[in-house]
Amino acid sequence: AADAAFRGGALEEAIALYSGLLEEKTDDLALLSCRSAAHLRAGHLADVEEDCDAALGFRDAGGTSTIPQRTQLKLLLRRAEARLRSGRPRAARADVVAAEAFVSNEQEAHALRLMQDQLAANVRVI
Repeated sequence: AADAAFRGGALEEAIALYSGLLEEKTDDLALLSCRSAAHLRAGHLADVEEDCDAALGFRDAGGTSTIPQRTQLKLLLRRAEARLRSGRPRAARADVVAAEAFVSNEQEAHALRLMQDQLAANVRVI
């Protein structure tokens, strides 16, 4: 239901549904990632950062990240966009640099280039 609400553009409903599910499963990476996407689309930039920070912090008992590379890339680029839109291009650039390590195909490289272009345009405006 949450995914359908998100796809249908009912962002506040999707966020509420994801939040309800996260109350039951607080360590669900997919739910955090999806909710961060809904927050970004809704313009809740601080909430995007909070969800991305929580998701990017997932570690196993040995302290190693348990997040698939593609998901790390998405979370870093999503957080970079939120930071850029919040007027923090340096923090956004740090996420973009970190995301470079997780690019594994042309589609991901394209997404990274788009964010790099947004950063470059932002620097020219300042």
